[in-house]
Amino acid sequence: MPTFDFEGHPVYYAAHGAGAAGAPLLLIHGVGGGYLHWPPHLRRLTGRPVYAIDLPGHGRSRGPGLATLADFTRLIDGWADSLGFEACVLAGHSLGSALALSWALEQPARVAALVLVGAGPRLRVNTALLDLLQSDFAAATARIAHLSYGPTVSADQREVYLRHLRTVDPTVLYNAFAACNEFDATARLAEVTMPTLILAGANDRMTPPALASELQAGIPSATLRILPNTGHMIPIEQPQATRDAIAAFVAP
Repeated sequence: MPTFDFEGHPVYYAAHGAGAAGAPLLLIHGVGGGYLHWPPHLRRLTGRPVYAIDLPGHGRSRGPGLATLADFTRLIDGWADSLGFEACVLAGHSLGSALALSWALEQPARVAALVLVGAGPRLRVNTALLDLLQSDFAAATARIAHLSYGPTVSADQREVYLRHLRTVDPTVLYNAFAACNEFDATARLAEVTMPTLILAGANDRMTPPALASELQAGIPSATLRILPNTGHMIPIEQPQATRDAIAAFVAP
């Protein structure tokens, strides 16, 4: 996997389709995830370059995690600069959606279109969960795994996710959730003028679909699709629907 340097640490990302004619598609995962959380047939979408990052402290990017939303947004700036394109389609899930939206507000000329998955204009995190992440990591991660999936996901799938979540350093996980809690773009949604696709899970308990509806109402050119029987982990729970919706959205 290629890397770029961010403040002295290598950050990994997957790359596919370099040299393809379409605008690059950049994929940003959520808290505790990695580039593999995006469906493989989306990461290998034909007709355009596709790049999927492992955020610091996640996946192969095993350096220290980032502490603030500004740090994460600066990271996306550095990643985009390292890729050297003029404009991209920027897609994010959960924390990744906050980073995508924040960067689109800062760099609108560099974002041709925006995809927000499991998103809201703000991503408040329950104070009790933040406290639990610092006092009882096992209980906190069990709570996150319980809340993250919809009703059709098996206990085995939840257990796999829980084991993966517990490989992330507790401080990295706490800081990433704290960055989510810091995010609030409510007052600036009207500034988002690029085409925007919003994907929401009807059974999302982390970012309820009412927040996705608020995004749609605030962004002038937004389209909302709510997936039934789906929780917060939309790209994992509904990989084909995620791929198809994004592919149709970015099609010429």
